[in-house]
Amino acid sequence: MAKYFSLRQCLYSKTAIDNGLSNVPGDDVIEKPDLTKDKVIGNINALMKNCINPIKDKFPDIIITSVYRSVAVNKATGGVENSQHIAGMAADITDLGKTKTSTIFNWIINNIPEWNQLIWEAPERGLFTDNPKNHSWIHISYEEGNNPKTQSVYSLNEKVHTHYKYHDGVYKKGNYTHGIKSANQHIINNL
Repeated sequence: MAKYFSLRQCLYSKTAIDNGLSNVPGDDVIEKPDLTKDKVIGNINALMKNCINPIKDKFPDIIITSVYRSVAVNKATGGVENSQHIAGMAADITDLGKTKTSTIFNWIINNIPEWNQLIWEAPERGLFTDNPKNHSWIHISYEEGNNPKTQSVYSLNEKVHTHYKYHDGVYKKGNYTHGIKSANQHIINNL
């Protein structure tokens, strides 16, 4: 179901290579019995078909920076213990062109029928083209039969969270504000 990205690209992890860690679906089955190779690959295919392919159709310059992470790789990257990446249900994407992550985030809200989580990550960092090692990205996940369309922003800049705290239905937990209605690029431009 991957129209643009191969399974190999979805399994690639520089962290795994740099740390000598396995990033092969099914290797975690002893620790997490439900993470069989077939299940993880099925989740990756569903994510690609329902979310990533339509986003790439609209924004041809997007790339995936992370999809599947084994439990060990996820820990090495600092991912949360219950990350959807370990089940192949999440992707981190960014744009290699000049499209801001806020534009992509808002397009997803209005055009992708189903997703589980949509997170505008580190918006204050800006475009990949301006800072390839430290840029903004979007996390999107898809879980068959469980897609409540949760929209959040992650930032270490408290001013980002302050902007959203006065909107209905949002709540802050750590460096995340959940329940945002859209990505507001204007607040980032005025930081």
